[in-house]
Amino acid sequence: WVIRQRLPQQLCGAALILVRGVNMKKRYIVSGIVVLLIVFGFVWWNSKTVFLKSLSSDNISVITVRNGRTGNRFEVSNEDDISYIVENIQCHSFHKSGISLFRMGTWLTLSFTNEHGKIVSEFIINGNDVIRHDPFFYQIDSGDMQDITDYLTNLEIKVE
Repeated sequence: WVIRQRLPQQLCGAALILVRGVNMKKRYIVSGIVVLLIVFGFVWWNSKTVFLKSLSSDNISVITVRNGRTGNRFEVSNEDDISYIVENIQCHSFHKSGISLFRMGTWLTLSFTNEHGKIVSEFIINGNDVIRHDPFFYQIDSGDMQDITDYLTNLEIKVE
């Protein structure tokens, strides 16, 4: 009689241990996933970005530039000008510095069009050290883009 009473209690105790073990495994798995997401997010946020990395200046036929300060829009189609602009943008690396959504104001909006008339890249130079490529702002890692902004401003003056 005593054995019959203890057997169900022992089975229930063993079942509880199994359930607790399963719950602990789930907690460890969920905790591991959260830690991986945090590490992945940190690495992704701090990763370097090079704009126009996969493009060659030979594949770009026109760069359309809109100056948000003057309201002027002009096109750059000279191969030497395109090559200078693309190579000087490619030589800089950037890192994410903030979210650009719902923020107003632009300086130089650049649209890069290939020989088929398709826009292959588009971003905004918001300063000598900041590029806006929605949904993020990108800060230059070293130096600035003064030479590019001066070059584009001089091209704009020539077109007028």
